Amino acid sequence: MIYFIRSGEAGPVKIGHTDGEVSARLSNLQVGCPEPLAVAAALPGGPAVERWLHEALSHLRVRGEWFKEKGELAVLLRWLAMRPAGELERSAQIRLAGLAELWPDMPGDAREASLLVLNYHSRLDAEGG
Repeated sequence: MIYFIRSGEAGPVKIGHTDGEVSARLSNLQVGCPEPLAVAAALPGGPAVERWLHEALSHLRVRGEWFKEKGELAVLLRWLAMRPAGELERSAQIRLAGLAELWPDMPGDAREASLLVLNYHSRLDAEGG
C-alpha cells in the first residue's frame, strides 16, 4: 500500500510504502515526529510504484521521502480526498487524465496531476498489482 502522510496542517507529506496497515505505519512515524501526523491518502501499490512517485515528484522533495504539498501533489491529494475511501479506480483515473486533452489551457499543476494519475495504473500493472 502506498501512503501519503501529512505532517501538520500544510505538510510536508511523506510518500511511502507498507506491506502492513497504514494506521500502524502512521503510529510508528508519530513516535519520532513532534508535529501531528495524519493519513492524507492511501493507494494500492508496492515499492516500484513508490520509487516512481518519488522520481515523478522529485522537484518537490524536502528530504528523503518527504515532499512539499504543492503543485501536482497538492492537486492529487485534494482529488483523492474526494474519492470514496481514497481509491483511484480506473474509471476515475481515465476521467482525470482525459482532462488534459479536453482542457488545453489547464493550469500547470492540474495538468501535471492528471499526467501523474494517467501513469499510476500502468506503474501498478507493471508491478503486478
